[in-house]
Amino acid sequence: MSYRRFWLQGFVVLCLGLQLACNLPLPGGDKKIDDGVILSEKVDVLNSTALVAAKVAQVKKGDKLEILKRLSVNGVEYVKVTVPGEKGTEAKVGWVESRHIISQKILTQCEELAAPEKDTPTQATGRLLKQTNLRIKPGRDTEVVAQLKAGTTFDIVKRERTEYKPPASATAENAPPAGEGDTTRYDDWFLVRFGSDSIFPAGWLYGGSIEITPPEPLSSLVGPGRHATAWAVIGETVDNEGTKQKNYVVLDKSNYNRDDLIEFDRIYAVAWDSATNGYGSIYIESNVRGTYPIRYPQGTNPTEFTLLLLDKANQSKPTKYEIIKGAADGKTRIVKFVEKPAPKPAKPAKKK
Repeated sequence: MSYRRFWLQGFVVLCLGLQLACNLPLPGGDKKIDDGVILSEKVDVLNSTALVAAKVAQVKKGDKLEILKRLSVNGVEYVKVTVPGEKGTEAKVGWVESRHIISQKILTQCEELAAPEKDTPTQATGRLLKQTNLRIKPGRDTEVVAQLKAGTTFDIVKRERTEYKPPASATAENAPPAGEGDTTRYDDWFLVRFGSDSIFPAGWLYGGSIEITPPEPLSSLVGPGRHATAWAVIGETVDNEGTKQKNYVVLDKSNYNRDDLIEFDRIYAVAWDSATNGYGSIYIESNVRGTYPIRYPQGTNPTEFTLLLLDKANQSKPTKYEIIKGAADGKTRIVKFVEKPAPKPAKPAKKK
C-alpha cells in the first residue's frame, strides 16, 4: 500500500467518524422526503427511537425541518428529521414523535382549505370535549392534520354530513336497530378556524367531539329545549351605567328537531333595553329551515344580515333582513326584506 493511498483511506475513515459523531446522514443515507413545521412549544430531538435516548437538539414551535423518514415503533409514530445548524454549526439528525410535527404538504392543504372562507363570518364558537383528530376533509378515514387536546377552542364556519357504515363488529351503541338491514349512519363535521397563533389555519372536526359555546347571555335567552347554533352581533346599546352591551341575532334549533338538513329552525334577535336593564326580544321568526352561513357586513353596527332559508323543495334562498335603529327612541328593530313578485305579463289586446 502506497503512502498516499494510506493517508487517503485514513482521511475517509476520519470523515465517516465525524459524521457519526455529529449524527449527520452518511453518503447514500436517508434523503429528504418532505418539509415539516414543529407544532409543539418545545420538542427534544433524540438520537434514536429507543425508550432511553440522548437529546441531539431542541426545536420550538414554528421551526422548519427536513423530514427524512417515518417509522412506527411499538405503536408510536416517529419522524426522522434534519435540524439546520446555527451560526456556523453543522446540521443534526434525530427523531421526534410525529405528533409534534406537521408536513408542509398538509399545512399547504390547510391553507388552501381556509382561503375560500376568509370572508365568511364566524358562525359560532366551540371547544373540544375530548382529544380529537383534526382532518383535511370531513370523514373518519381522511388524512389527519394533527391531534388536538380536549379544551381546544376554535371558530365554526361550515357544517357537512358524511355517510358512515359501522364495521361488522360494531358495538351495541353503533349497531343498527334490530330488524334494520341498512347500517348506514351519518356524521356531522364542522369546518373550523384557529387563531393567528396556530400553525394550521383550518381543518375539519367531528361534530360529536364539539361543544358549541355561545356568549354568556345567549345560553339562557334561547330558552329550555333549544340550543344556539349560530349568532352575530348586530350593534350595541349603552346601558344605564355607560357600559356598551352587545345586541345579537341568534339562530337556534329545537333539541327535538330531527331535520338534519338544517342548522336552525328559528331566528331570534335580542337587544339591550335600558328601561328594564336587561335583554328584550326585538324579532322572532319560527318554523323556518335555515343553513349556514349567516352573512353580514363587518363592523360595529351592521345595517343588514342575510340568511339562507330552504323552501319546500329544499332549495336554498338568500333572504335579507334590515337592522333599523329608531330615530326617536333609539331602539333597534329587524325588518325582513320581502321581494315583490315579478309583474305578470300584460295580456295581448283582443283583435277587433
